[in-house]
Amino acid sequence: MSRGIAVEPDAHASWMGASVREAGGAVAPLAEADALIWYGGAADLAEVLKAAPRIRWIQLPPAGVKDYLELMDDGDRIWTAAKGVYANPCAEHALGLAIAGYRHMDAGMRMPGWRRLPGRRYSARTSRS
Repeated sequence: MSRGIAVEPDAHASWMGASVREAGGAVAPLAEADALIWYGGAADLAEVLKAAPRIRWIQLPPAGVKDYLELMDDGDRIWTAAKGVYANPCAEHALGLAIAGYRHMDAGMRMPGWRRLPGRRYSARTSRS
């Protein structure tokens, strides 16, 4: 049975702790927890893990974990990251930027008044049968 999930560093603990509780988990002090949701940097995490030998699972918020690889060498802990979490928002953002570029939204935003925009309409380029 899990003794709880620690949320560190303290500056982020309130909103992440609320998420743990809303999902049915229990937030626990670092010294008593089995799991850790970490929202800080890799350099600080090394010291935290030394002070928390019970931690068996660490959740990292970034998708890339290159900075944490040295810490993952111990083999006794399970490490998870946010890989894939940002895929849809990034794809939607890229699509939005592509459409904005096609329509020359940047030029339209700088226009001092209401005029015909310099951009193109995609629907004007498609043929209708």
